[in-house]
Amino acid sequence: TQGRELWVLQITDNPGVEEDEPEFAYLSTIHGDETIGTVLCLNFIETLLTGYGSDAGITSLIDETDIWILPLLNPDGYEMGIRWNANNADLNRSFPEWPIHFSGTLATEPMIKTVGLQPEVARVIDWSVDHRFVLMANYHSGALLVNYPYDEVPEIASGQEAPTPDDDLMRSLATTYASLNPPMAASRIYPGGIVNGSRWFRISGGMQDWHYRYAGAIDFTLEVSTIKNPSTGSLAGLWENNRNGMRAYLDRVHR
Repeated sequence: TQGRELWVLQITDNPGVEEDEPEFAYLSTIHGDETIGTVLCLNFIETLLTGYGSDAGITSLIDETDIWILPLLNPDGYEMGIRWNANNADLNRSFPEWPIHFSGTLATEPMIKTVGLQPEVARVIDWSVDHRFVLMANYHSGALLVNYPYDEVPEIASGQEAPTPDDDLMRSLATTYASLNPPMAASRIYPGGIVNGSRWFRISGGMQDWHYRYAGAIDFTLEVSTIKNPSTGSLAGLWENNRNGMRAYLDRVHR
């Protein structure tokens, strides 16, 4: 809205070349005041780039995966230190809703219209549809858990489970990340550090449900700090708590 760009980095052995490889994405800071994920994404970028050629596992991942990282989805909100974008819209409540705005999928109906959507949302939709991601996750702060779809099923009340047809896979993937984050795994509120989105609290217009329902991508919400804007001194510890989970979750795109 204020003219800032959304910057995304592609990491692969042949950038710009369409290969027969699964596409993966990390996104962060859809809420402008939840900033820790931006730092985690930048650290992860550095880990991948410096590890290529020296770490066999990282080298193999980059050679066999099309990895995309968008560290800052809401740059206007970030600059202003607010949750919303410059139009005072909560971007994680602004994606098309099922079954109001669409009833099928990218494979069964024409491309969803982005006219009238928030500009950041429209760009992410275009980008996601163009790349057909297999596995994704988006970073938040304010809680400590992995939240997996569905966030909303109209006939299911907030606070109740709303499982997808892939619920067993969702739980397994969520556990992959949470089990490697010690304080998340030790949660006394959410067993194993994971929770179904609707069971946590229901939201409409969320990004992860849109990605799963329309674009066919599994997308999770990673809440990685109970403090929205942690102190500089806590960043190293937060990175240590998340770095192994980031790598393991990316690995799962090949399974």
